[in-house]
Amino acid sequence: MMADKHESSGVTDKIKVTLRQTGNTPALVNKTFWVQRSQSVRWVVEFIKQQLKCEPHESMFVYVQQAFAPALDQDINTLYECYGANDKLILNYCKTPAWG
Repeated sequence: MMADKHESSGVTDKIKVTLRQTGNTPALVNKTFWVQRSQSVRWVVEFIKQQLKCEPHESMFVYVQQAFAPALDQDINTLYECYGANDKLILNYCKTPAWG
C-alpha cells in the first residue's frame, strides 16, 4: 500500500476492505483488498464479478453489516467512516438478494 500526503495523520488513500461470501456464491481466494477511498460500490461489484469470472449479465449484491445494500454510486470512504471497524470495512457479497 502506498501512503499519500496524509501519512503523518495516519490517513491513506486506500481502505482495507474484507469481502465475505454469502449463500452459495463462490468464495474469493483473497478476501482482503486495499481499495481507493474514492471508489464506488459499483467498482467493488465489478471487481468481485471479475475475480469470480462472472458473466456480464450475472447479478452481484453487496451488503454492509449483513443488513442493507448501499447505493451503487456510494463511495467506499463514506461507508468506511460510518460502518468501518478495526481499521477495515467488511462487505458481504452474494449472487442473489440476501438481506435488506
